[in-house]
Parts: sequence; C-alpha cells; structure tokens
Amino acid sequence: ENGTIKENLIIRGNNLIALHSLKKEFAGKVKLIYIDPPYYFEEIKKEDTFSYNSNFKLSTWLSFMKNRLEIAKELLRDDGVIFVQTNIVGMPHLKLLLDDVFKKDNYRNNIIWKKLLSAKKQSSNLSNITENILVYSKTKQFCLNKSFVKSEESKDLKNYPYIEKKTNRRYGSFDFTQKGSGP
Repeated sequence: ENGTIKENLIIRGNNLIALHSLKKEFAGKVKLIYIDPPYYFEEIKKEDTFSYNSNFKLSTWLSFMKNRLEIAKELLRDDGVIFVQTNIVGMPHLKLLLDDVFKKDNYRNNIIWKKLLSAKKQSSNLSNITENILVYSKTKQFCLNKSFVKSEESKDLKNYPYIEKKTNRRYGSFDFTQKGSGP
C-alpha cells in the first residue's frame, strides 16, 4: 500500500544489505529482532549442517557481528528487544560486543537451552549440549509485552506471580499469544 510494507517480511540474501535496506522505512519501529548468526568456532567445523563460513577469525567474526548489531539497534523502537543466539565458544565474545553496542545496563538475560543432539554425536570429550540466546533491550524502556512487568505496587497476583527479590517487582510470563500483546 503506497510502498509501505504492512505484512511480515522474509528477505533472503546478504543480511547486511537487507538491514540497510530496511533502515529507511523501519528505523525506530521494530519491536523484536531475533538473530541466529553464523557462530564463531575456534576450529573449522566440517560437520556443519547449515552451509555458512565457520572459519572466521575472531576479529573478523566480531566485525561481521558488530556491523549487523549496530544496524539492528537503529531498527529497534525504544522499548524494543533483541535476541542473539550463539554457541558457548562465541558467547563470551558476543556478550562483550553486545555490552558495547547496546550498553551493559540493557543486558536482560542469557537464555540457555538444551540442544536436541546427543552428547555422543558432538564430541569424544565432555560435550556442551547447550546454546545461548543473549537478550538485550535498546533502552531502559524495555518491555517484552505490555503486561510483562508491573511495579512493586501491583497487587495483581494472578497475572504477575513472579517477584524479583531485589526490586520487589512483579513479573508475568513470556506468553505472546494474547492478542495485541508481545513484541
């Protein structure tokens, strides 16, 4: 409609060019960005199931990621949030980079999830069977959905059953199924 994108959009191709292309129309308008970038590996992985370059030097990989994260930040609304998935090898490096780009005060969490692959298939040594999803907000105005965070004065125990001890804030769930809620 008049050149404005109204529906979900999937772009295939060079993601850096795609991000720059989206910037004109969507700067400051995106609620949530999820990035599953090529992981940094300390060694070449011949068993990659997805064909991408797993032979980055660390400095090259960090530059690759920084360029994309800076544009992603420009796309986010002030209350927007970014999820960036990585493996254990790249996680400490990516965390430092995200602290720099998004500021460490806007770090929200590290979601750790168990991979479906068995440890036997991954390594003859002790295996790491988890991956990390680092979560950052663009600003302190962060909110996963309008009802996710309530102030300490909230008495709504049913919808906000979780209490953070340090701040006494009540939290709801990560349920994005409610119409109009969520990123």
